[in-house]
Amino acid sequence: MLFEVKRTSLVRRTKPHDDCIPMRICVETKYGSWPNKDHINYSYDGIASDGFVDSWGIEITSLEGLIKFANSLAKETDEDGYYPELILTRSIANNKTLCLEIYDDYRE
Repeated sequence: MLFEVKRTSLVRRTKPHDDCIPMRICVETKYGSWPNKDHINYSYDGIASDGFVDSWGIEITSLEGLIKFANSLAKETDEDGYYPELILTRSIANNKTLCLEIYDDYRE
């Protein structure tokens, strides 16, 4: 399964992990797929004219693969010895794409 991957501390265009590959995600709103003439004020940065946004992803095919990916983050401890958490969520681009967020910084 292909997951979008993002890192709390980085902007979307920066590769969040060495194992990530480029991916394109179809942007969807509650009004349907992008672009949609009924919804012109959508604020997702970087939407291409074809309605897709560039992002980063990783192919994980098993629970063991997910655990291996999560454990690889343990090498990234900060000065206090804390390592990033891995959060499973949905992509901001649409509700169909699962996203793994590497939570390594504070956000509200």
